[in-house]
Formats: sequence, structure tokens, C-alpha cells
Amino acid sequence: TGRDADHAADPLTPRRPGRWPPPTVYAMGTSSAGQSQDWSHLLSGAGAGFLTTVLLHPLDLIKTRMHVQEAGGRRLPYYSNVLQAFRVIVRVEGARGLYQGVGPNIFGSTVSWALYMFGYNQLKADLTRMQEARPADARLSPSAVYIVAATASGTAVSLVMHPVFTIKTRMQLQLAARGKGPRGLLPEAQRDNYSSSLVAVRRIVAEEGVAS
Repeated sequence: TGRDADHAADPLTPRRPGRWPPPTVYAMGTSSAGQSQDWSHLLSGAGAGFLTTVLLHPLDLIKTRMHVQEAGGRRLPYYSNVLQAFRVIVRVEGARGLYQGVGPNIFGSTVSWALYMFGYNQLKADLTRMQEARPADARLSPSAVYIVAATASGTAVSLVMHPVFTIKTRMQLQLAARGKGPRGLLPEAQRDNYSSSLVAVRRIVAEEGVAS
């Protein structure tokens, strides 16, 4: 009746006081339909993370290298812009050079986005349900619930997945050119590159400790 009937016809019409949030929101995750939706969030996040990483890894690699480059450095060429970086990497390292570190990046991004989307929607549903037990004047606004859920989920995922992206970054900064490489840069024998992600993990732990 009244405003509830109006709300059924138009979801943008506010409900009566005390009916925040809509029951369909705080019921998420408690039914089979809600659980199916939770898993769809996880799979959607994983798919998006995988696809974007495969397509955009070369740009991520160039961004990483340009962040740390310095004139006169001996580990990597100096790139003046993105297009020039593409040309130099392909010429010096081959097309595969654009995908240095792609393994840990695919794994990290796929798992990170899956966990983030799952955690965010689960936390949002849990926080929303908690508002039912609070007085009306002490409830968080929907926007505050979303911000808290996003912040908590993002922080947790970053802490868990940080080691993977450390390995990804280090492998992106390795020059893949064989032999002496370009003039002025370190020859292959002196670069001390990681041959794989697993080798990188073992060496980082052995040489620098787990905290690194």
C-alpha cells in the first residue's frame, strides 16, 4: 500500500522509514540465489582480471619501466615515450620482451579481482544486514556501507597478493636481450636475471628474507 506500492512500481521511490535497506539487498548470500550471485561476482572478477591483463600487460610493463628509469642507467634502455618504448623493446628483446612478468601478473590480477569482487559483495551484504539491528538514527548510509566494504576488501586483497606483484614488477624490469645487449647496458652474464617466477621466489626469500 501507499509508498510500498509506489516503490514496487518505481524502485527510486523511497520506502517508509525503518525499511532501509530493501530486503533484497540484505538477504544477499542467505539463499541459493544469493549464493549463486556471490559466485558469479567471483567468476566475473576473475574473468575481467585475466582478460585485461592479457591485453594490457605490455602497457603495464612500459609504465613500470618508465617509472624507474634513469638517464645513464645500465640495466634498461632509456625510453622517451610509450611508442618509442614499444619499438625499442621489440627491437632489442623481441615481441616476447613485451610480456616479461606476464605469468605472475595474470595470476595476481585474476586472483585479486576474484577475491575483491567476492569479498566486496559479501561484506556489503553482511554490513547491510547489520544495519537492521541498529536504531534508525545510528545506521550507516548505503554509500558508507559500500565505501567500508570496498576499503576492507581492497586492503585485504592487497596484503595477501602483494608478494605476487613484487615478483611481477621485478621480472618486468629484467632486460631479456641475449648476449651483450645494447651498447652501454650490462651484458647478459652480469644482469642476474630470474629465470622463472619460482626461481624469483626462492632467491628473494634466500637472499633478502620473507619480509622483502
